[in-house]
Amino acid sequence: MKFFSFVNMYFVGIHAGIQTAHASHAMETKYRKAVESPNFDYERIPTNTKYIDALVRLDNYRRWADHYQTINVKKVMAADVHQTLQYLYDELTRLCEPLNLPTVLWKEPSANNCNTAVGVVLPSEIYDVKPPRVVDIALGLPEPYTDEQKIKQIIDSYKMAT
Repeated sequence: MKFFSFVNMYFVGIHAGIQTAHASHAMETKYRKAVESPNFDYERIPTNTKYIDALVRLDNYRRWADHYQTINVKKVMAADVHQTLQYLYDELTRLCEPLNLPTVLWKEPSANNCNTAVGVVLPSEIYDVKPPRVVDIALGLPEPYTDEQKIKQIIDSYKMAT
């Protein structure tokens, strides 16, 4: 498992790492609070899918934090990086929700709450997934993109931060 962080291009060097640390903490807090929410009817937990989904996502985060701790920081370069990070978060969340993988969007309070980092915890089955075969693409065959392949395509489209 790895934590992938997509950071605003204006946060460089150690600041990209700080935004990633904020995102990681915000992810744990997001799902822990969802699980501890007083809004859940704990007697109906077996049928409360929102609770179960939050619990599984929190477990995935904690498994990464306890056993892996590997972080990849990617730089998001765009004319409107704030909107690009929002779109990236929305797209990753849409793709990761059915797989119960945690996602988070960090907004830096000291930077007027602008979007500064998107985080996602992914198992190796996703970031090591094979892309469609070149021959299939060359022959014009439909690309059988799974959600896992789409996630892989997203993470591969950004360069590592420096």
